[in-house]
Amino acid sequence: MNKITISKEQAVQKINELVEQLNQYNSQYYLFDNPSVDDFEYDELLRALQKLEQQYPELVLENSPTQNVGAEIDNRFAPVKHLKPMLSLNNALEINDVEHFVNQCIKLTEQQNLVFTCEPKFDGLAISLHYRKGKLVCAATRGDGKIGEDVTHNILTINKIPKQLNDNNPPEFIEIRGEVIIFIQDFEKLNKKQQELGERLYVNPRNAAAGSLRKLVSSDTANIPLSFFAYGIGSLENNQQSNIFFKYHHEVLQKLKEWNLPIAEQYIKVVEGAEGLKQYYNDMQTQRENLPFDIDGMVYKIDDLFLQQEMGFVAKAPRFAIAHKFPPKNSITKLLNIDVQVGRTGAITPVARLEPVMTGGVTISNATLHNEDEILRKDICINDEVYIRRAADVIPEVFALYAKAENRIKFVMPTHCPKCGSIIVKLEGEAIARCSGSSICPAQRKGGLVHFASRKALNIEGFGEKIVNQLVDLNIVNNISDIFTLTIETLANLDRMGQKSAQNLIDEIQKAKNNVNLAKFIYALGIRHVGESTAKDLARFFGSFENIKNASIEQLLQVQDVGEVVANAIKLYFENTPEQWFNELLQHINFELIIENNQSQQKNSFFAQKTVVLTGTLEKYSRDELISSLEKLGAKITSSVSKKTNIVIAGSEAGSKLEKARSLGIEVLNEEELLEHLNLN
Repeated sequence: MNKITISKEQAVQKINELVEQLNQYNSQYYLFDNPSVDDFEYDELLRALQKLEQQYPELVLENSPTQNVGAEIDNRFAPVKHLKPMLSLNNALEINDVEHFVNQCIKLTEQQNLVFTCEPKFDGLAISLHYRKGKLVCAATRGDGKIGEDVTHNILTINKIPKQLNDNNPPEFIEIRGEVIIFIQDFEKLNKKQQELGERLYVNPRNAAAGSLRKLVSSDTANIPLSFFAYGIGSLENNQQSNIFFKYHHEVLQKLKEWNLPIAEQYIKVVEGAEGLKQYYNDMQTQRENLPFDIDGMVYKIDDLFLQQEMGFVAKAPRFAIAHKFPPKNSITKLLNIDVQVGRTGAITPVARLEPVMTGGVTISNATLHNEDEILRKDICINDEVYIRRAADVIPEVFALYAKAENRIKFVMPTHCPKCGSIIVKLEGEAIARCSGSSICPAQRKGGLVHFASRKALNIEGFGEKIVNQLVDLNIVNNISDIFTLTIETLANLDRMGQKSAQNLIDEIQKAKNNVNLAKFIYALGIRHVGESTAKDLARFFGSFENIKNASIEQLLQVQDVGEVVANAIKLYFENTPEQWFNELLQHINFELIIENNQSQQKNSFFAQKTVVLTGTLEKYSRDELISSLEKLGAKITSSVSKKTNIVIAGSEAGSKLEKARSLGIEVLNEEELLEHLNLN
């Protein structure tokens, strides 16, 4: 492939544009803690600049962000000159970049089997801590890499940072480097408090942490739940009593721990070669959602400190280390319009139509706005610039307002359903507006059919949204029982269906109706507030469909975790659904009235009536297999650890759930102990 080049004149103009743009972004990020562009877009622009500078090295500008770190310091704070520059790291955005980094290390060190220390890349604010004779005397931000801002008065409010090192013979002077962060749980509490006070919400933990350290009054900082992790040493000056010497980076981290400085010990690993780095990255990416703090990637450093010194540095980064970054979670883009979608329960959900933007490695053009009250609370209007994030890395949502537009247009909730014209109603005490059309609303019919056939319900493979849309629009399927009267001829005439596809779908429908247990059937009906877990609880308690259908409110309230809202929703569903509808449906289903969890098996079970949480990876069981086995023994499986949890089953690489279980004194079983209890049963 031919290398694409541009002329020197074009390069001059483009380099100037990129330098100005990136320096502006740096000021917004480092100085004002208010980023206007996500990391992914910034890194792409920086890469473009680096390529041009490599092509025309004589055009490199003094103020280029490739030659400098961070941004100008805030003149409200006293300057602190770093004894050694606080450099940034070069970024690896793809696995090819990691392989290139390892190959460069091998080339420069002339060693094949290189060992690396891997650490989480915290999404916080870099800090330099100065200890003289073991006592904390100064703390400074990174600043521009050479000069930082003196934030000692604010750092002293962080309990996690020791004011005195745990050492009888501390060095004369040591500079310890680390990151100030806010744990996710603390951040959520902070934003909840902001909401109660009617204050603007913080966009993310990093901005909240950075902004807190730049407060002029330390009592304001003390109100923010800041934490700290140490990750290295900048300068070290021994005295006659102390003779501290390190050969490896992992030894540095252990010494920091001995001094009572917090390190991310559980997530630090020493590995060999590119394959070790890839495995660590994949493991951490799997754990990412369970971590108690935000990370935006991993940091890889050659473990041998002599080799680090031998490799040296480029303009603003070490050659011996690299940051392997995750795709971004948050982005900023323009809100072009707001439409509404109608869900299977009639819920009217405002949906943002956006200028396409990359978030979490995916291009997002639509995102949920949840409900009308949320739009008003966040003060979001059409044409505004907004923050986008992927909730749980899956569902895109508009998280907050970034900038108000001059021509902003307020959203007005429609009064009638856009799908069937029925009146939209909003019950007192509920945030969600709903279409009143019920079965006459095609959107609700479609949603109900898709849900009924979904994997956790009847699991009719191939009966998805595209097929359902055609069947409802052509008036072939009007209710769930119609699924079981479909023929090969009818299906074969649908768009993108033939005889073979039609036969496969009919086979799936037949298979599904012959493998229905009570819990799946109740869940498949799509009753409001009845999820998979509640459906299982109802099936266990009542044992038959007739018993559930005819249960009183008082009887329903006796079921575990069923409160008044859920009980009323179940009762309302069965009262408002004609008996004939159920009769037609049940004619087509070979339906076991007694669920698989027989009472005799549960009676003497160690797990009976116990709430269980799974975390980590098990060798002998898949998660689905284990959940099925435990539920047959009477266990209730939940996803989060709380005071109501009885047992936590912890496999390898267990994360924050295990930590929380230990802090609450909850019984923890490893895989060997789990197998013993399962065998006893």
